[in-house]
Amino acid sequence: IALMPGDFDTVCARTPACAAAGGKSWPRIEALARRLANKPVSGTVPGADGRPREVSMNAIGLVNLVSDSAEDPAIYATLDAAARALLDGGRAAPLLRLYAQRMAFDEDYFHGPVRQYSVELYMAVSCLDYPQLYPMNASPATRLADLKAAEASLPASTFAPFSTAQWLAMNQNTENYTACLDWPRPQVAQTPIPQSPPFLPSRVPVLILGGSLDTWTPPAGAPEVQAEVGGTNRFVELANETHVVGEGDPYGCASQIIQAFVADPAAIDRLDTSCAPAVPTVRAVGSFPASLAAVPAPHVTSG
Repeated sequence: IALMPGDFDTVCARTPACAAAGGKSWPRIEALARRLANKPVSGTVPGADGRPREVSMNAIGLVNLVSDSAEDPAIYATLDAAARALLDGGRAAPLLRLYAQRMAFDEDYFHGPVRQYSVELYMAVSCLDYPQLYPMNASPATRLADLKAAEASLPASTFAPFSTAQWLAMNQNTENYTACLDWPRPQVAQTPIPQSPPFLPSRVPVLILGGSLDTWTPPAGAPEVQAEVGGTNRFVELANETHVVGEGDPYGCASQIIQAFVADPAAIDRLDTSCAPAVPTVRAVGSFPASLAAVPAPHVTSG
């Protein structure tokens, strides 16, 4: 969360329509968090399938949005304008529409075939391989007590503008703060990687890719990852990209780099990564008009 203000401000600043709307983006998100904590919003808006649906949103809903922006450029593109529509114009529809549609794409995708995505495997990995805030060999009651103690020890501003309780209440598919409290005790206590870092010998080439707008695995953490992985590694940061840059790559840059690396791993230091800093910026929405009359008419400038 420490990196989120800069990332949201950067996206807004690089889009003239957003930049002209009043400076930095994150202060508006902070104001939106306070507004939703005091007065949640609800209404009927188009869902992900286009059908009208009743939607309610509070501060925890905003936690989900800002967290999921790490993988979803559509949130970077629209949250600022949606916040202004509510804060300045009292119109909740753009924010509720964004919330309903992005939660469907980012969180509620568990109904497909298991060969595509296994919720059970995800939970098993999360609860057994990832470090938890409580001992997994303890009882659920002890785990909860440990979690509450850890929560109470944090400064109140840790997740500002959100409270610690609001942040930990985010959708548990994103971060399993509480989802593993009732997970069975592991039958075999085995760490995923038993040896100490670095894990790979120097003869192994390792390509590491990351997006500049990814706050889940941010570029700031790359040096630590490189030191742990070992090998002959190279980190490539793709501008204006979010989480898992090689998946659904709209510009082909990450795919191009990956394919070149697979074709000749030994040439990792000579990879052409010139496309990485040239990925186009996320274009932020200037505003959500309240009526058709407020929509600027298009005009031809050439051709």
